[in-house]
Amino acid sequence: DLAMLALQLGRFHFFKGDPSRAKLRIETALDIAESLWLPEILSHALNTKALLALNRKHVEEGLALVGHALKLALENDVPTAALRAYNNMADTLNQRDRYVESGALLRSQLALARKVGDRIWERSAISELAFVLVQVGEWDEASALGSGVDEDELRDATSELLSFLIAFTDMYLHRGQISQLEHLLSDFQGLGTTSDLQNSSGYLATRAAWLRAVGRHGEALADAERGMLAASELFGAGAQAVRRGFEEAVESAFALGDLAKGEELIARVERLSRGEQPPSMRALAAAYRARLSAARGEEAQVEPAFLAAEETFRQLGMQFKLAATQIEHAEWLQSAGRAADADLLVAESRTTFARLGAAPWLARSDRLVAEAVIAS
Repeated sequence: DLAMLALQLGRFHFFKGDPSRAKLRIETALDIAESLWLPEILSHALNTKALLALNRKHVEEGLALVGHALKLALENDVPTAALRAYNNMADTLNQRDRYVESGALLRSQLALARKVGDRIWERSAISELAFVLVQVGEWDEASALGSGVDEDELRDATSELLSFLIAFTDMYLHRGQISQLEHLLSDFQGLGTTSDLQNSSGYLATRAAWLRAVGRHGEALADAERGMLAASELFGAGAQAVRRGFEEAVESAFALGDLAKGEELIARVERLSRGEQPPSMRALAAAYRARLSAARGEEAQVEPAFLAAEETFRQLGMQFKLAATQIEHAEWLQSAGRAADADLLVAESRTTFARLGAAPWLARSDRLVAEAVIAS
């Protein structure tokens, strides 16, 4: 009982933003569990210890710890511990953009949750898998998966549905479905006032997307920065809220014409050590660097940055991010009088936007095509 109490206290302290106290409680739980051979508590304690490793930016250590937590839970038939370990291992892989591996784990988690009748972990698996599917451009499958979560469950949403919020924010935003995005945020508004930093930072970063979509760029920038900074301090640069917040903060700064703020945000990511930078975040920073250089008239720096971003997004299988970068690259080429060089980029990105139903982006590519015809 004491070990279980220490374990739960450690987890709660971590999510309230007190990793030092969390570490003390988790070590107490581990001491007792190792001595008495309590595999369930061992699994959970190693799982939380993995979060503490991520807090210190030790991603590989975190993967090793949560991987063994999963092994212990499966070997000793402890489904609740296994479901949590599946979740956290998948999330850690997501932080390194390893979506194929993460998706496989989440499908196993979903099957186990349904087998044992655990609706909370079933919702969590749906949420995380929807996030993965959105990242790799399988939006229709993500939508179908999300239909398994009803309205009442969304209204009572807690952390197990945070990834659902982030995933569907991306889809609604880029499909131009702003009323649906607003409705989704209203379902999740309780997360904005919680003391759980994972939830509150994720909510702020997604609310920023809606604020930017309706033209409230200053408020969007403020929310995005708050969410990004709070999440990065506790969870590291790979956290979903950090990446979502980074995108919204830079886009809002550009919309405000505040190039200095854009430079500050981009440089913050570029200064991260390579081990701290998720590949997709490095690619995002490169794409934003290209746009910033174009705005400053630093022509020689633009195309290399666009090409670096496109190569990384292609390697990661992040189809929407690749297409969005391609259309921005094509717009710059056309403005530089190189419309012929933009043709292949426009054609490939249009195919992606059409498949995803990303209507605003498809309209943007249509304008490029029309302008090219007029120019010729």
